[in-house]
Amino acid sequence: MTATLIKLSLLGANIQKTRFPRLLETLCSRERLRLEFDLSDSALKDDFDFDRRVDECAAAGYRGIVATHPFKTLAIARAGEIRGIPPTLGAANSLIFDPTGWIATNTDYTGLLKAWAMEMGETKPGVVAMAGAGGVARSIAFALIDLGCERIDIFDVVPERAQAVARACDPDGAVVRAIDAGRFREAVVQADGLVNATPLGMAQYPGMAFDPDAIGPQQWAFDAVYTPIETAFMQAAERNGLRRLTGFQLFLHMGIDSFEFFSGRTIERDAVLPSLRKLAPNG
Repeated sequence: MTATLIKLSLLGANIQKTRFPRLLETLCSRERLRLEFDLSDSALKDDFDFDRRVDECAAAGYRGIVATHPFKTLAIARAGEIRGIPPTLGAANSLIFDPTGWIATNTDYTGLLKAWAMEMGETKPGVVAMAGAGGVARSIAFALIDLGCERIDIFDVVPERAQAVARACDPDGAVVRAIDAGRFREAVVQADGLVNATPLGMAQYPGMAFDPDAIGPQQWAFDAVYTPIETAFMQAAERNGLRRLTGFQLFLHMGIDSFEFFSGRTIERDAVLPSLRKLAPNG
């Protein structure tokens, strides 16, 4: 019997080192599916056009596309149906070219819910201080609201971005609020949990978004960066005894959700996570 082919393209900037294809290959192999996966790296083409590349993939018979920074808001705009995410989230990282209408979801959002349940159990997020208000921040904020957080204070070096995320997640401002630089350290010290939704910590962006001296009173920390896993932020959280949720843990659950979305199959997470953990980056 010929294995079913799943053909996908990843659209994003600076994606040559992504481990996402290997994750999907591992899951497809386990399920006896064939995967064809290519990278459409906008950083390598001066005239890259997202919509044009999406249309090319659809015309060439691809199952769909995966979108990463900076194309998640563009991806959701191409969908006729939004599935499994809050309707106001405003960003998608997965798009299926269904003949009856294109379908979008966001596995950053769904993956964080799964990762939290597995690593944190019934623990509530409490009060959260989040650094960064880019595309992944929206998914994180919406997920934290669904997990029952009391408040999210968001800071970004571009204040308008933090304000936009706060409005999208919580138009009434009852739970989510944008704060300025002068109030951020106080918010960090008073928080139950800290979230890094900035690129700081990646190899090309060393450092961290939080003052190391302010880390310690909190209960938990999450870093959206997964290469490396042990960012300066995660190391500081470890030293201070905080419970940690790493970007790699999110990556694994996001990948499983992506496989299920594109394949239409359900994966037993406990059975596949040991093999997927072998994909952890070195360093």
